Amino acid sequence: MHIPLARYGLREIASGTAVCITGAFVSVWFIWWPLSLVFVALWIFLLAFFRDPKRTCPGGEKDILSPADGTVAEVKDV
Repeated sequence: MHIPLARYGLREIASGTAVCITGAFVSVWFIWWPLSLVFVALWIFLLAFFRDPKRTCPGGEKDILSPADGTVAEVKDV
């Protein structure tokens, strides 16, 4: 499975991975295995936060696009 990741987040992902792996192994070593689940959940959150999916935009001239995958709530003249 390939997860496209944002280049600007690779340093944070690398350091977060090191912290999460260390924390998970230390917590399993000291028999605090529920704490290792917290570190695994943190690592999954990091991967989801810095993902960079391919986006396709409709190309119509009268189309209105909303930023950040949101919903256009209101269109009005200013």
